[in-house]
Formats: sequence, structure tokens, C-alpha cells
Amino acid sequence: MKDRTPVLYALKKVAYDKAEFHVAIEKTEQFYNLSKDDKKALFIDVHGVLKHQYILKLEIDTIFPEYAMNDDSSMLLSIALFEMRRAKSEEERTNILNEIVETFKERGISLNDETIKKLIDESKIRFVIPDKYKENPFVYNSFVFNTPSWVIEQYVKSFGNDKALEILKSNLTSPNIFLSVNTRKSSIDEYKDDDRFECISSINTGYEHGGSLMMRKLSRASSVEEVVDGKLFAQDLSYSKALDALPLMQYYKAIHIGAKTGTTSSSLADRLSNLDGSVIVPIEDEKNLARAKGMYKRLGLTNVQAYKSSLEMIKVDQTFDSFDISVVTPKSTHLGQMRRRPDVSALFSIDQLQYLNKNQLNMLTEASYFPRVGGLVEYIVPSCLRQEGPDIIEKFINDSKNVNKYKLVAQKTILPITDENNKYASDGLYYAILVRVK
Repeated sequence: MKDRTPVLYALKKVAYDKAEFHVAIEKTEQFYNLSKDDKKALFIDVHGVLKHQYILKLEIDTIFPEYAMNDDSSMLLSIALFEMRRAKSEEERTNILNEIVETFKERGISLNDETIKKLIDESKIRFVIPDKYKENPFVYNSFVFNTPSWVIEQYVKSFGNDKALEILKSNLTSPNIFLSVNTRKSSIDEYKDDDRFECISSINTGYEHGGSLMMRKLSRASSVEEVVDGKLFAQDLSYSKALDALPLMQYYKAIHIGAKTGTTSSSLADRLSNLDGSVIVPIEDEKNLARAKGMYKRLGLTNVQAYKSSLEMIKVDQTFDSFDISVVTPKSTHLGQMRRRPDVSALFSIDQLQYLNKNQLNMLTEASYFPRVGGLVEYIVPSCLRQEGPDIIEKFINDSKNVNKYKLVAQKTILPITDENNKYASDGLYYAILVRVK
């Protein structure tokens, strides 16, 4: 990719439009009609710059202050430094530099000889964070770990210094890839001797043929033949654990509120299919709805029904007090998925957290209208922030409308590290299960 304008376009989609990483990539590919090689280059550049955005921004502000105030210049310099440091030879580094300079020119920005020389020199060394930032450990570590300082502060408050540091370090590693077994077409026993996977049996005794597989070699889940055939599907182990915690019984009827894709509802439907149960899935976005239906068809799941509906309309579409289970997965910061989601640090700020928490509590409240007495609500967010997990549940239970109506029966925070609760280092996630008592 000689012209870096598509990379700039995608980065702006994330920074300004708050588009998720995969959405920004998809829209950029479509807008510029990129070739296969250019798509690969786009992915690597956008992923790399976002993965190091905090330290790159600081480097631009420190070394190239005259360009720091212009977003185009700052982003293009970040792209240049990321690419030039990855160059395998001087010739490759020079070619990258020349192409970046041309992209600057096309946007009406010129780099003088002094700036070009500084860019070359800077690309050959590792940037050292200025000492003044060491005075505040949260700010300093935000550059080291590409994580907002307010998030680091919350991790320290919730889990202590040692656990917080483990979480931050884990976010710099490559994520493990997990697949769930579709028991409609397969069984975990079929993969016990398969060298490609490490088998993780379900902790739910009623789901004996189900479970998860961890890929021993990191690659795309879509490259696995059994995924294409619908015998397996991509789902992080953390979500499997959350669904395993649900006590399921014969003929249970479930509703999934807040669904964006068909993954969680497919996993729930697979579990209930063995018990002649069913799942209803209202989805607001038409593209996501089509994807969910396509996934159900590929997996051969006939006990799950998705349809187009908004959160406001679900109360009209469905009957209160008529479900056994209501699973709610509201929009979240996705901080538990930072290893696979380089856009997370750019999408949310502490100023937005209060608004996000209000929406999470609202969706949980809406979901609570549907279970019968004795029915369950499961709240799931891929985050380890207390404000998105235990605090939401506490506010819900203590609300005057819910006092003595719901009782908390289980909750767990899964940290994205290798510990006694997470042997396989899945994503971070919080879930809570509440039972309706009256």
C-alpha cells in the first residue's frame, strides 16, 4: 500500500466516529475497494498503531511538537514510526519513508529535511518516556501498557498492585483462540486426541458432550475446517464459563437481550437443544440480525429464533413473566478483551462511563421483566471494571422496585490472566445470576 490515506481514514473512524476496530476496517476496505494485499497492510497498520497509540502519541508530542496539533500529521507520523520500526532493511525503511512523505504532500502538508532526518533517527531507536511522567505511576503505566490511567487506577483499587500489573502485562500478549463445540453436529470427545486443540470440558454436568477447545497454534478460527462445517464455532472461554454457570432444565424458554451477534445465543441454544428448550433473540441492527440467522443455519440450530426489534419494542413483542431465563449482554467498555480489541482504549473515556453504566442498568432492568417467579436473569459484560459489574448488580437489587424481588445467587469476575480461576487465560469477563423470588 503506497498511499497511507486508507490507514488514516480507518484510524479516524475509530478516533472520531468511535467505530469498533472491525467496523472501521470493513468500511475502509469497502470505501477504497482495496486489493487483498492492501487489506492485509491496512489491518497490520491500524492494529499496530492502535496497539501502541498512547506511546506513539507521546512520542509525536515530544519529538515532533510542531505537528502534534494536526491530527492528520500526528496520525501519519505514528503510521510512519510503526512501519519503519518493523522494516527488515534500510531499503524497506527508505521506501516506507518516501511513501509516507508523498501521503503528507497529497494532504497539503510538507515535511522539511530536518523533520525527515528526525523521523529516520527516531525510527531506529526505542522511545524513552520522559522522567516527568514517572511522578504519577498511573500516567506512566498508561504509556507502557497502552491503557487509560483511570482504568489502571480502578484495577489497583479492585485487585491490588500485583493483580493489576498481571492484567496490564497480559493485555500486551496475543490472545488465546477458543472454539466451542456444537453438540448438534459434534462432541468434545471427537477432539480428545486432536493435536490442534487442548480440550476443556464443560463444568455443567448437563452438557457432557459440549465444551471448549483452545487452539494450540494461533490462527484465524475461520481457517479451521470444522468451523466452516458448523461443528465448531468461535467463542471465548469466558463466555462459555458464564453460560455453564446457568442451571438449565427441561423445556426451559430463554430470551437474550442485547445481542449483537449470534454467538452467545447459539451457545445457549445448543445447551437448551439437549433439553428441548428454546431461545428468542431480538436484535436491532439488520446486518447483525442477518449474521445471527446465518450462524444458526450453519450450526443447524432450529430452537433459536432471531427477529428485528429495539429495546423499547421488546416489551411489546414479548410477554412479561413468561421466560425461564433472561440473558442480558449490554454494551460495555470491552476492557476484558483488550488483547484482541486494540480499539478499546480509544473508544471509551471516564467521562462516558457514567452514561454507559446508566444504559447497562437500564438494560438489566428491562431484562428483569421477563422471567417468571423462580426464573433467572444472567448479566454478562466482557469487562473487569467494578463499575460495570458488581456495582450495577448492587444498584439493581437495591432499587426500590426490585427490593425482595430478585436475589443474587452467583457472580464471578474472570480476570484475563493465568490464575486459579482462569487456567487457560481467557478474556476478562464479569457475570452475575439472579433468581426472581416474587
